[in-house]
This record gives sequence, structure tokens and C-alpha cells, in this order.
Amino acid sequence: MTIRNLKIFLQVTACQNSVSEAARKLYISQPAVSVAIRELEEEYGVRLFERLNRHLYLTEKGEQFLQYASRICALVDDAASAMREGAAGSLRVGASVSSGAFLMPRLIGRFYSLYPDAKVHVITQASLHLEDNLLTNELDLAICEIPVHNAALLSNTILSDRLVACCSSSTRPQYPKELTARTLAACPLLLREKGSGTRTIFDEALAEKSLSCTPVWESGSWEAILAAARTGLGIAVLPHMVAENSLAEGSLTEIPISGHPLRQDFSLVWHKDKIITDMMKNFMELAAPHKRMAGE
Repeated sequence: MTIRNLKIFLQVTACQNSVSEAARKLYISQPAVSVAIRELEEEYGVRLFERLNRHLYLTEKGEQFLQYASRICALVDDAASAMREGAAGSLRVGASVSSGAFLMPRLIGRFYSLYPDAKVHVITQASLHLEDNLLTNELDLAICEIPVHNAALLSNTILSDRLVACCSSSTRPQYPKELTARTLAACPLLLREKGSGTRTIFDEALAEKSLSCTPVWESGSWEAILAAARTGLGIAVLPHMVAENSLAEGSLTEIPISGHPLRQDFSLVWHKDKIITDMMKNFMELAAPHKRMAGE
């Protein structure tokens, strides 16, 4: 077994089991990719792929081998990165849309004040994409806004926020003093796109009461939703930390929601096989004080 063959195998799986696409991305020939896969299969006496209707599919053993290959290559990449970095080290951190806009800037600012020589690279993506990047060792840590789906990932809740319903202060009189789930679902709603953490929590809360909604505005940008709410286009349902400044300045007004409060947890996530470097440990410790209830 060689690291080269493992990485070729991983590239094939990352390309939806396409040998030609893997060869193109690796800048090698298709026969070279096929030889690497065959060498792995011969070494262990198993079939990693089977061909059906001119397409490759991972076998059960292939699925199992994929987990080991991912972990081995991740450790090799970690070792290479650690050896190449200077004393300060580097950190690759992912953030969900909400945490990336309203939590991560404060964390990174504080981190740099404590470790000014550190090198931190931050990307903002949907939580599901962050999970994929952690699994492929493209990120060291991530702050996600939905529970992790993969058993290879560990998480620790660092912040629990409440979801609030807000509208423009000028349009507040046209809505009830207090909203029930049913009256809220019937209002003109300004929501995140389906699949986002906030939208999932809201949709599930409505579904528990056999309700659903059709928002008048959907966006992947909190700034767009805040602007629409301030303009008076409807009611935005969003984490308190997102609405906090607008509520404080008076451009938005919160409308109480009766019943069980809606909560959204933000978790620090990492791969269970990841070697925790000093830089990762420092960031994890810095994030820990945020384990409190937000918006209270």
C-alpha cells in the first residue's frame, strides 16, 4: 500500500467513481489510475469497485476501505502541514452563514489579539458543506448550526441562541401583539433558504403542529433578510444575535411568539481522528466561554 495509491483511490471516489475525471484532476493517465486501483485490490484480495452499466460503484469493502484511506491520508497531510509551518502554526476554520457573519469575526479578532503571529484561514459555507470539508481534511475546525450527521465527527455546543420574529417598527401595528405558530405561518415571512439551520428548525417547529409556510422572501444572506424586514416587507424569523443590532437601534421590533421557544445551537465540530494541535486547542478554549444562552 502506498500513499499515492490511496490518494488516487480517494480522488476516484471524490469524482463520483469516475476514472477519467480523477485522471484529469490528478494530471495522470487513465491507465495509471486503473493500475493504482488494481494494485490495491490485489494487495488486499478484495474488489473495491464493481462495474454496472458502464459505471463504477463502490463495493461494501470499498466503502469500508474509503473510511481508512480518508483517515490515513488526513494524518499524512496533517503531518506534512505541521512540519512545514513555523512556530506559530496555522488554522483552517469553517463557519456557517450565521456564525460566520455574527460570531466568527469576534472570535477571530480575539484570537489574533492573543496569538498575533497565527495564520488563520476562514471560509463561510452551509453546515453540510462544512461537514464534508472536515471529513476530507480541508478544515481543522468548523462552527455549524445544525447537529452533525457523520459518526466520524465530534462536536461541542458553544452557543445556544433563540429565534425571534421581527418586523419593521413602522409596520408593527398591523400584526398581533403576540404570535402563535398558526398566525405566524400565515404572515408574510422572510426566511433563510431551505436546508439552512435556522430554516430547518423553523420548518420542523411548524410541522410538529401540522403547519407549513410559503415565505414571500427566501435568501441565503442575513443582510438581505434584515434589509427586507427593515423595509417593511414582512416578518423575519432569525437568531437573536443576527437581529440584535437592529433591535437595539429601533429599526426592527420583536414580536413575541407564544408557546415553546425556538432554540438554535451552534457547535464547534472536528474530526475524531484529528490530531489536536496547540493552535486548535487554543481556539477551542477561546470558543468555550461562548457556551451560554444568547439573546438573554
